Amino acid sequence: MNKKIQDHWDELIANAPNGLPYAYSWYLDIVTSNRWRGLFDEETGTAMPIPYGSLFFSFRQMLKLRGWSAHRVVQPVFCQQLGLFGKRFSDIELFHDYFKDFMSRVRYVDSYCLNETNRDLPLAVALHRMKIRERTNYVLPLRKTYKGLVKGYSKSHRRALEKSKDLIFEEDVLPPADFLGQHRKYVGRRAGLSMRAYIRWELLIRAVRERNMGKLISMRTPAGEVASAAFILQSHGRLIYQGGYAVAEKKDLNPMHALLDALIRRHAGSRLLLDFEGSDIPSIAEFFRRFGAQERKYWMVYK
Repeated sequence: MNKKIQDHWDELIANAPNGLPYAYSWYLDIVTSNRWRGLFDEETGTAMPIPYGSLFFSFRQMLKLRGWSAHRVVQPVFCQQLGLFGKRFSDIELFHDYFKDFMSRVRYVDSYCLNETNRDLPLAVALHRMKIRERTNYVLPLRKTYKGLVKGYSKSHRRALEKSKDLIFEEDVLPPADFLGQHRKYVGRRAGLSMRAYIRWELLIRAVRERNMGKLISMRTPAGEVASAAFILQSHGRLIYQGGYAVAEKKDLNPMHALLDALIRRHAGSRLLLDFEGSDIPSIAEFFRRFGAQERKYWMVYK
């Protein structure tokens, strides 16, 4: 993508009513290792990114599937939702045209996630014999005062915060390398994140911070020990919780409860939306829901 087109693309994503940071060209360059293409219509002011994944098969499978690597669509890690962006994103006929073009360029769709505002478009997907799976996100509008937001917490969450009242909130103090190392230790294997994923995440964190679009937040004990930490991406009116960890030895202090509560406290009364970025895992979904978060559904399509 040349510089002029790239700037035009990013301007469209920045101004789209349903824009999300995952669709910026520089963001996609990092999470796909530059393996993506974009469908773009200047007249309607709409765009649709297509990420092409890598094939990690055995040699025998590679022979069988030879030539497919450039035509296999995979939703990238650290990129929750894509789909159609722009001012006419709810136009079903337009979406049908985009998906017709999309399917003419690919042979196999392992996974592709539409964004929340593409929820009314499954018919257009079905016309191309695509399968659809519902995914769940959780968000918390921060318009109310902190006192009002805390009323939305579950009783168990409010009780949990009593144990963490001595923890100290910090912003952009923890070095990214320390954050990633600890995240890999406490979360990486359970989340199925590879070393390659962590390399990309480090590049992404660096790029996001250079653009003043994100921050590393953490909670420390009075003795100076990190108890929990998370990376927050801020864009399009959202504070996006992209990933975090709690130190196992400090879990009795409920440091993740404290971390998210501190983030909510600092942005209470704003027009921001706290986006928890999932999850379909029942225990994690319940943890987010107990902060008063609301469900937002979106589609994953595959073939």
